[in-house]
Amino acid sequence: MAQARGDAGLSQADLDVVHRVVDAFATRDADAMWALAGERFEFHSTLAALEGERGVYTSRADVDRYFADLDDVFADWQIRDHVCVDAGDGCVVLVYRIAGHGRGSGVPLEHDFGILWRLRDAKLVSGETHADPDDALEAAGIRRDLGAETRLLQDYGAAVEAGQFDRIREMLHPDAVWEHNLGSGSPEEGVYEGRDRIAVLFQRIVEVWEYLRPTARDVVPIEGDGYRVRGELHSKHRFTAAEVVTPYEQQIEVRDGLLFRARMSIGEGLIGSVERARAE
Repeated sequence: MAQARGDAGLSQADLDVVHRVVDAFATRDADAMWALAGERFEFHSTLAALEGERGVYTSRADVDRYFADLDDVFADWQIRDHVCVDAGDGCVVLVYRIAGHGRGSGVPLEHDFGILWRLRDAKLVSGETHADPDDALEAAGIRRDLGAETRLLQDYGAAVEAGQFDRIREMLHPDAVWEHNLGSGSPEEGVYEGRDRIAVLFQRIVEVWEYLRPTARDVVPIEGDGYRVRGELHSKHRFTAAEVVTPYEQQIEVRDGLLFRARMSIGEGLIGSVERARAE
């Protein structure tokens, strides 16, 4: 599998800033949002831009207005399924879904958006919302099809959580290869080839957990058609009732819109260890 680029142009601190933006949005915390902004800041919102110039926000007072403008469109809105895509050159694309109800109609509404954030010294300089996440990726100089691949990743996580093994199988390429936790010494460690063997692996892993929910946080494009994913596994053991949050890292290649090759490392000690071993 191709290696990730050595310098993505962003530090983990920059990516964490964008995750904190999502937290501020979710709690309607204007002070927390403004604390992440640089001395000069400008944000353009697709939703609020329906009202013309009101779609541009540059001050602390504007942050309150932004939340109010969102409330004019959505009732009880919330952000779901967000992921940060490392775009390099001081940019990160936030891909997310807003869910709520139409303010006037009460009709349930869900829509995927993308925001191209530009950062300097771990502070937000500008943000530009796009009604189509693929447009935000393209504006950042990233291939548009990464948007579809990110959605495939989110669908895969939902299928794992729901224990939908037939659905997982459908997402796998006929020639799929899954490298699982190499170097861990765990019972499931190994290289699995083909849809059936990989689906059985997932079934064996999931059966001991009351729930197992992979949550992607950061996506880093790598050379070729792949990307690296960093995230967390949220789980509860079926027999001990222990609840566990474990970091994970994946490298994924997609072919013909299906998961073609993946390398999965789970736990602090394993993340990056396989790559270091291969480099040596």
